[in-house]
Amino acid sequence: MFCLVVPDKDLDFFSEALRNFGETRLQLQVVEESSLLNGSDWSDHQTTFRDGYICQQILKLRSYQLGLAKNYVVVDSDTVFVRPFTLDDFLTHTGAPLTILSEDREMLVDVTYRDFQVPRLKQIDKIYATVGLDSRPFLQVQMNPILKAHVLESLETDLQLTHSQMMNIGAYEYSWYSAWLLKNFPGEVVQSEPWVKTIHTPQQHLLELIRGIEASAISKGYLAVIYNSSWLRQWEDSLGYRLYQICLFLLQSVQRLWRASKSFKKHLM
Repeated sequence: MFCLVVPDKDLDFFSEALRNFGETRLQLQVVEESSLLNGSDWSDHQTTFRDGYICQQILKLRSYQLGLAKNYVVVDSDTVFVRPFTLDDFLTHTGAPLTILSEDREMLVDVTYRDFQVPRLKQIDKIYATVGLDSRPFLQVQMNPILKAHVLESLETDLQLTHSQMMNIGAYEYSWYSAWLLKNFPGEVVQSEPWVKTIHTPQQHLLELIRGIEASAISKGYLAVIYNSSWLRQWEDSLGYRLYQICLFLLQSVQRLWRASKSFKKHLM
């Protein structure tokens, strides 16, 4: 089953727009945000993050309250699937969900992301310390994990921290989940690499395209790619973003011409 969580004001719009699609193609349920936020003090957070950023974290941590499944694959709206997928992409042959864990070392290497990654690691260290887990080796999931409902429920009921308190310590929902899973349910961990490739910055996007890494190439190793949606929000009125758009247009134009020339030469031969 697929579940789409939307703002309350948009419930009627999405319900109507997706009704026929859901009835004819797949099981699709549209749920308003308030049904998962009842009783949460998330809006009392004292972080520097936007309320919307904090809110969506709590929605993910509370997905177990939907009661729809034992496990949930979380997909953000900026996720683009690059090839078809089946349950085998998320489960072992025995039906156990894979645990997406990595050390994210490349995020320290990437100079365009390092300024974000260094303070992020400090907050994650605090999260690990709060649950009583050694943060070395540094294992966590950054995007699109496979969440176990009973682990999420245990995190909310047994940690004895409110949502605002959790966010004040570290506003990274998947790090809370990963730390709690590793600390309290280590026997359930079936470690696997991420199934989604994340493009964090416009600079990284351009470099990947220069190297010829487009959706077709990404599909060889991943199910999906995320183009971080914060680009437009943070940079849409900046000169840097306009330069990125110009470079992207020029690069894609050159690539199209290159492919066309190769096709033409092949036709001549």
